[in-house]
Amino acid sequence: MVDRRSSLTKVPTRVGQLDLRRLLQEVSPLGLNQIQSSLSEGPLGVEQKGCSEVSVHQEDIKKFSDHDEKKPDVPPELHSLWDELLGLKELVLSLKAAEVGQRQAQRSMETQLRDWQVESERQRRRLDQLEDTLLRRAEEPLMEPGSSLRRRVEKLEVQSEAQAAEVSTLRSRMNSSESSFEEHVKKSTATATELPFLQMRLRASERTLEVLKRKNAVLALRVCSTEELIEELMKQTSEFQVSNSSSELERHVDVRLEELSATTHVSIHPPIIHPFIHPSSIHPSSIIHPSSIRLSFPPFLPCVLIPDQLSVIDSRLNSSQNHLDQLKINAADQGRRLGSAQTRVDELQVENRGQWDQISSIESRLRENHTEALEVRLKVSEEQLEELRTEHTALRVRLGSAEQRLDQLKSHADGLQVQLSGGGATLDQLKISNADVVSRLEAAQVVHTALERRLSEANVLMMKLQVQTSELKVELGAVQEQLDDVQAAEKSGQLKVAFSAGLTDSGSVGPFDEETTLIFSKPFSNVGGAYNQSTGVFTAPVRGLYFFSFTAGDYLRGYTGLYLYRNNKPVLFNLGLNNHGGHASMSSGVVLMLEEGDVVCLHLPASYRLYDDSQNLSCFSGFLLFSL
Repeated sequence: MVDRRSSLTKVPTRVGQLDLRRLLQEVSPLGLNQIQSSLSEGPLGVEQKGCSEVSVHQEDIKKFSDHDEKKPDVPPELHSLWDELLGLKELVLSLKAAEVGQRQAQRSMETQLRDWQVESERQRRRLDQLEDTLLRRAEEPLMEPGSSLRRRVEKLEVQSEAQAAEVSTLRSRMNSSESSFEEHVKKSTATATELPFLQMRLRASERTLEVLKRKNAVLALRVCSTEELIEELMKQTSEFQVSNSSSELERHVDVRLEELSATTHVSIHPPIIHPFIHPSSIHPSSIIHPSSIRLSFPPFLPCVLIPDQLSVIDSRLNSSQNHLDQLKINAADQGRRLGSAQTRVDELQVENRGQWDQISSIESRLRENHTEALEVRLKVSEEQLEELRTEHTALRVRLGSAEQRLDQLKSHADGLQVQLSGGGATLDQLKISNADVVSRLEAAQVVHTALERRLSEANVLMMKLQVQTSELKVELGAVQEQLDDVQAAEKSGQLKVAFSAGLTDSGSVGPFDEETTLIFSKPFSNVGGAYNQSTGVFTAPVRGLYFFSFTAGDYLRGYTGLYLYRNNKPVLFNLGLNNHGGHASMSSGVVLMLEEGDVVCLHLPASYRLYDDSQNLSCFSGFLLFSL
């Protein structure tokens, strides 16, 4: 198999589609005739045959393979030519199938258009029947006697008065509800305007609280440092008092004086001093300064002391006394400083208490403000939570629809998978048959010389086929344009817009001092939601051609007229005369070209009057014919 295919690649293959035609004339004339008939058929032949060409194609392959078994001199280029022919045939079949599908879509659109025309005709008949019924109902009261007519008129007047009272109560309730709504709106706006100011005050209070906290911390640190300083001063004072109470210096001086006096007394006049003063008889507390020491000696002691020693002792005693006086001064100064520090501590404690009171009051105010702000935020959070719940429910609904659609897509994908598996099996069968055909086409190498002679004719036929292909492409482009137009018309036809509404049940409407827009507040139908029953205005949702009609009724003598406005410009005026004083009506209709967003409404001129009740004598209707 590999050797044969390599030999096929070595042979020059300049053969076109016409070579295949001559080859098939020699190899399988019956198969060539069938292929020519299939290629020469128009769209009608494809539409009639459908899938039968596939069976013809398979029969051609079988016949060609049978003929190959009989003629082993088939050229090696037959395989490539056969593939090209199959590709062209599949292209032509696909183009014809697409054209058939487009024609079917066009026919379905024409069928839908005819159905819509039938439906519109049926609706027109129903409107005519309703008009006849309304006319008959309007003529019936005229046939009754005058007394019964008066009674009915009186009843209608009573009913109209009752309805007017109900309307007045409803208007008062509506006005009260509107006033309450306006008050709520004002309160909400005032609250919204006060909210930034309250937030600013809250932020300022928070900043003031932080500053006071920092000051309190600084004061606490200062109080701690003052307490530590007081403790140190108290320690120093206690040590100083202990040193003063112990009188170490005095004892040292006393001991020194005792030693000096004893030494002086023993060395100079021991027999004289002994009877009068004994060293043990001198108490330390009695030795305070030199004058007292001199007073404690006998009168004759200075005479016997050495002057130098006495001067030294006196100088030392004076220095000790000076040192003691300095210590007392320092102790008094430290006591004063301790008293001032204690006073400062008391003042700081008083100031700290005042600051703590201010901080507590500010904290209470902040708690109140914070509580109010939290309540407001809680209300806002609750409203947001309700909105989120609503959105959650909507999302759940959308999720459910999306899951359903996903299930549908999964089922569709499963079906496509089944079709793909079937297509795979068919492809395997085609591969097997193709392998058989290839094995049989390898014997066609001998026919190469004959194909070379007929190459020119094949080129001519190829040119003809190219011309036919270009013509088919042109036809396909035209069909594609028609299909696009049909699809655009189908898409635009998906939008359904129609409405019909009655005027009122309250009886007479007008006359007014100025031209007034009529509000038809009794909608019978409003497909698409383009008509607003609160304002009486129809808004075009899409650019297109629209049909509008209206019927106006009255029961008194005089003129009745209506304006039909488009975008605040009068388009149509209809005038009627009631010369018999009974129920009368007039009707009119118009077809308008509207852009998206255009508005249409009916106006009642000044000094004109209409009448409507539960029988719907005055109506306003309209619907979309087709979009553009």
